Amino acid sequence: MTLRELHDRTVDVLITLVIARHLGHGRRLEFYLALVALLSSIILFWHPAGAARSHAMAELFWQGLGNYLFVPPLVVAAVSMYGLWANVRDWPLSRPARFLGAAFGLWIWFVYAAKLYVLGNIDTFGFSFSILAAFFGEVGVMFMVAANLPRPGARGNMGV
Repeated sequence: MTLRELHDRTVDVLITLVIARHLGHGRRLEFYLALVALLSSIILFWHPAGAARSHAMAELFWQGLGNYLFVPPLVVAAVSMYGLWANVRDWPLSRPARFLGAAFGLWIWFVYAAKLYVLGNIDTFGFSFSILAAFFGEVGVMFMVAANLPRPGARGNMGV
């Protein structure tokens, strides 16, 4: 065993013991976050003017980007869903897709929460949900991907 392989195995074991023990290693959270992104995208596609009423998105809407606000969450949903399905089916590139989907989702939630914070709207449901989704959801998914959990092709339903 090379030093690099020893390092990689040690990191995998530490992440598995420290992080996975507390967060679990299911696919359900990842699926819910991708579903939230997909639903957000659908809503913004069918009702782009709704972004004008959002404290975090109004500025982008009034700059003429309202018709394109559905694209980032759609990308997150597509990449995350592929990564999740590829993990279930043991297809290639599941880990990079899952990690990229979670990282891009984290970026969206972070920007949304930061915008609400700057505007002084930290007492809103949107701010609370953004913090929970970003830091407990997307970061948790990224740690699970780093630990290669669940193992690609692992048997069980979406919650296992």
